[in-house]
Amino acid sequence: MPYRLSATLSAHSSDVKGVASPTDNLVISASRDQSAIVWSRDPATTFSPSSVCRSDGGYIYAVAFIPGASPDARDGHIITGHHDTLIRIWSLDPSLSEPVAILHGHTHVVSALAVEATGVIISGSWDSTAKVWHNFKNVSTLTGHSASVLAVLAFGSNEYLTGSADRSIKLWNGSKCLRTYTGHKDAVRGLTILTDIGFASCSNDGDVLWWTHDGDIISKFSGHGSYVYSLAALPSGDLVSSGEDRSVRVWRDGELAQVITHPAISVWSLSVMPNGDIVSGASDGVVRIFTEAEERFASPEDLKAFEEQVAAQTVPEQTIEGLQLSDPDSLKVPGMRAGEQKFIKQGSGVSLYVWDNESGRWDKVGDVTGKAGSGKKTAYEGKEYDYVFDVDIQDGVPPLKLPYNLNENPFTAAQRFLDNHQLPLTYLDQVANFINEQTGSVTLGGSSREYQDPFTGKSATRYQPAPASAGATESGYQDPFTGASRYRPAASSTSFAPPPATSYGDPFTGAGRYQPSESTLAAPAPSPPQAPLFPILEVMSYKSISNPSGLQKALHDNNANFNLALTQTEQSHLDQIIAQNTTIAPAHVQTVTRLLETWPPDVRLPVIDLARIISGQYPELIHSSGNAPAFLHAVVAAVGLPQVQQERHVWTTLALRTFANMAPVAEGEWGLTLFMTLAEMQYTSLSNPQRIVLATILLNFSVALQTRVIDPVTHSVHLRLIHTVLSSETIELETLYRAIVSLGNTLHAARERGTPIDAVEHQAFRPIASSAVAKISQRPERKSLGDAAKKFVESLPKILKENLNKEDAEKLKKTFESLGGMVKLE
Repeated sequence: MPYRLSATLSAHSSDVKGVASPTDNLVISASRDQSAIVWSRDPATTFSPSSVCRSDGGYIYAVAFIPGASPDARDGHIITGHHDTLIRIWSLDPSLSEPVAILHGHTHVVSALAVEATGVIISGSWDSTAKVWHNFKNVSTLTGHSASVLAVLAFGSNEYLTGSADRSIKLWNGSKCLRTYTGHKDAVRGLTILTDIGFASCSNDGDVLWWTHDGDIISKFSGHGSYVYSLAALPSGDLVSSGEDRSVRVWRDGELAQVITHPAISVWSLSVMPNGDIVSGASDGVVRIFTEAEERFASPEDLKAFEEQVAAQTVPEQTIEGLQLSDPDSLKVPGMRAGEQKFIKQGSGVSLYVWDNESGRWDKVGDVTGKAGSGKKTAYEGKEYDYVFDVDIQDGVPPLKLPYNLNENPFTAAQRFLDNHQLPLTYLDQVANFINEQTGSVTLGGSSREYQDPFTGKSATRYQPAPASAGATESGYQDPFTGASRYRPAASSTSFAPPPATSYGDPFTGAGRYQPSESTLAAPAPSPPQAPLFPILEVMSYKSISNPSGLQKALHDNNANFNLALTQTEQSHLDQIIAQNTTIAPAHVQTVTRLLETWPPDVRLPVIDLARIISGQYPELIHSSGNAPAFLHAVVAAVGLPQVQQERHVWTTLALRTFANMAPVAEGEWGLTLFMTLAEMQYTSLSNPQRIVLATILLNFSVALQTRVIDPVTHSVHLRLIHTVLSSETIELETLYRAIVSLGNTLHAARERGTPIDAVEHQAFRPIASSAVAKISQRPERKSLGDAAKKFVESLPKILKENLNKEDAEKLKKTFESLGGMVKLE
């Protein structure tokens, strides 16, 4: 029985880069839209989203699953590998919207994940290493590859396989390399175990190789017309592969048995269910399931719609070598092998058909056209293309030619261009983005859908404690250097400056640089304003409620299930806070405080989120009611601060967001407690998103300095924290940026209000501020911010000296020294 479509799962708004199917009723998909979706099958055999994991970690490149104890895997954990170098661990519990743990260690994109039967995690990265994690802690790092690690596999107890862009595969026992396998001619993209025989690998060279444990190649499967991205083993021992040629291919008894053509350019990922069904993830943002079991076939209407969608695709003539036309009657003659192609002249056009061995028929997979888009074709090196662009790489050097057809993946065309001209792969992002802009982002099988919440029609499907980062939509905050809500990169041009070594760009498939919260390119940023850069008077708050009904249900369910004895009045208080009721009073703050103090840790998460909400919506009420000290203490104690525990990552993030909301009104003893708590937290233990929130706290407090005089000790701890961020941060530019703004605001307040800070003049802030601006300026997309920020740094000596007060400066010096100091003051 041939594989036929079983289900189509549509919700992602961008390429599906990874899929996992741990059970017959559970599918997990990960996408460049920064989400991982959990799909569950109901009794009617229909898959639907049951929860969504969304993060601010940029594109998700890989997904895996750690099984739990229950047969249906509902107590397992999802693992996602991200563009921001982090690995996130998620619960399947839909009431938990943020990771239960975050694994730090890689220094570049996490591109591959696998799991041992014991729950040990293996990760691969563009940093050329693989890492082994046990109980969410790094136990070993596998070093030896000379390029990105793109595939990982748990090969046995404490044995692992890694495949790399250096064209090699390595076998490891613990952290020791036992053997290196060579045979591929290009980057190794996928690995899978073949029981009792060895393993198989796939590569950008278009081949699938079958290896013995000793390193002998038993067989080579050639048939894909382009890069082969993913590989999986079927329960029967047969293989299934997918790639850049729009296809999933089934290999049986060493031969190609079936080609399943997709209506998308790239089929990035594959997994196989225990029942043998195949799951694919493609560049059109769709997850598809194919089955041999007739009872799981899609409806006749859905099968016909899928076939028509595939048949409607266009195949440019110039991409097909040796085109020979046949008569329609030739379709009555069976093909000689699976995947055999025929070009049938039909009227004035030509259609491409592929032979399917399993069904015994010719399937139409597209119409051959002389053009993929519109307009006159352009010849280049003996072939015709929809576009041939001139690309300026260097002033005074003739432009290079970049040919492109609209049916191609822009990143594939960009890589070909770089290979042909021996250019660094760090250009890849810029070239691909240029292609997208010049062609209007028209691609075969592309999706124009915006991401939709399958439950509410909004942008998130499960209860989310808060947005990933505060933005202009909430606060009206404006970039002091560009006038925008935050810095956005300018549109690409035809001239490409080489990005620095630290910028992200997938050297094989392409990916945009990580932007902290913006998902699309914006118009070029305006020139830096000539008006004074400071002060900035708008705060950035974390107060939105993405899923109020989910939060409300979680609170009520916890109260009922754990006999937590909420009074009717307290239940009413919680509902009114979630509804953002105008009758909120000090009693509401007291209710949240009591729950923070009395509810057990296992059910405390929604209460901590409630603290974030009420502090964001009613910060003045918390302050003016006199409840701030008890409220702050309750949040700190509930999360266990200042200790930063990886397993309490979500708790810590919510607490920091609460502090950001409280910072504009922080003063007196409780204000000092807030900043002393932050000062005692270990900065290196914070995740990148948490560091952004910490910088936001400093920024919001610096806004308060414009209108209020703060006691010298709190003021000095605030300065010390700014110094810590500016001197310690190396990766997250948004954190540096907000800390720079915090410093600018603080220095402006010092000048205007006479608060002395000159004791830390040249010895501290000027060098670290200059260094921070340099880090920002090194990134081409941050140039306008960096140039304007330099003006601020150059003005530091004048700002620092204008209010010289030796007596107060000496007091401040002693304060710094008593707190451990941030520099040695002379």
